[in-house]
Amino acid sequence: WQGTYSSIFFMAMQPAVFDEKLYRIVPMFFITIIALASYFFMKNILVDFLQADKTMSMTCIIAYILLVIQCIPVKQSAFFWYNGALHYIVAHCLLLCMLVFLLRIAQGKNTKWNYVGAILSSIYIGGSNYVTLVGTLLIYLTIFFLLTITKSWKRYKGIAGIGVIYLIASIINILAPGNFKKIGTAQGYGLIQSFVYAFTKSLDYIWGEWMHWTVFALIAISIPILWNAVKKTKFKFSYPLLVIIYSWCYMASLFFMPLFTKATVDIGRLNNIMYLEWILWILIDIGYFLGWLQRKYFAEETMCVCSNEKKYYIKVFSAILGMAALSFIAEPHQYTSIFAIETLRDEKLQEYSRDYWENIEILEGKEEEVLINPLDNIPEFLYPEECEAWHSGLRFFYGKDKIYFEE
Repeated sequence: WQGTYSSIFFMAMQPAVFDEKLYRIVPMFFITIIALASYFFMKNILVDFLQADKTMSMTCIIAYILLVIQCIPVKQSAFFWYNGALHYIVAHCLLLCMLVFLLRIAQGKNTKWNYVGAILSSIYIGGSNYVTLVGTLLIYLTIFFLLTITKSWKRYKGIAGIGVIYLIASIINILAPGNFKKIGTAQGYGLIQSFVYAFTKSLDYIWGEWMHWTVFALIAISIPILWNAVKKTKFKFSYPLLVIIYSWCYMASLFFMPLFTKATVDIGRLNNIMYLEWILWILIDIGYFLGWLQRKYFAEETMCVCSNEKKYYIKVFSAILGMAALSFIAEPHQYTSIFAIETLRDEKLQEYSRDYWENIEILEGKEEEVLINPLDNIPEFLYPEECEAWHSGLRFFYGKDKIYFEE
């Protein structure tokens, strides 16, 4: 047993277990859960916490959701591979929900639903993948540190209690017997080397691999909204450099585990959740910096960052549409929708569909030894990571003695 109890439980609910044709709901399920969790998180931060304008905030929220769905690094692992997406994407989405519930409790909204939501989210994350587990652990350790230096344990004892529950859930996961067997066969870097590489590798991805014009477009859309939002809060925004350094440390913590266990971070399903959290950190860092800038240099100012928001957004959206038109042609595989449309027009898709359903018909038959097609025509858009490994599970899933693959 490897310990990831929450992921394993819901992996057993894979739709095709009930009916092969139900697997078609998988992409829409993960697109929907990313959209809902992102909306829940950003709406609570921008509108409920910072008191930003609702209409303008929706512009920022929609832009963020479109960006992460369209430009997530490995679309197959994010939307089409049920187990991979469930193990990572769902844990990330519940992390966003957990943070909202904790923020509400910190604001004095001590409803049972906020506590139940925070506890269930924490328990789920504790039993999920180790990248999200480590990142969430850093968040709770930071909370414990802040409670200690501010001497406010009694005031926020509910949050502290949830943190203890999370630690217990994580320990159950980490101490599972299967983990020690996996560590024994791990080919990763040493502890110190992984720690150092986590910082350097995170910079490679943050400023290289993931830096794209769409990120700058999101920043351009968000700046006026964040500028007006931070004006309405009494928060002092005193430590912008410290927050930026902390965000880098947080991102490095996500890179640590794959370096320690596998000596690589070039794993699509991991990159997806790292990318999702990096985009959020960009908005947090910019918002915090704008708050500091405003308190330090524009304390008496009431004007918006731009004198005419409508003209500003007309220019920004015109630039975005122009860049999108050029980019869709130049790099179609960068965008989920364009990549999907291109795949629908691919002749390989029809061949793959025919071979796939022929195999399913054979596998669901009564014969104990069967001969099936090897599925050589899988379109790139549907090709999951570690695709070669799927053969070994077929015999067990369909209850066959032997399965042969046609040469």
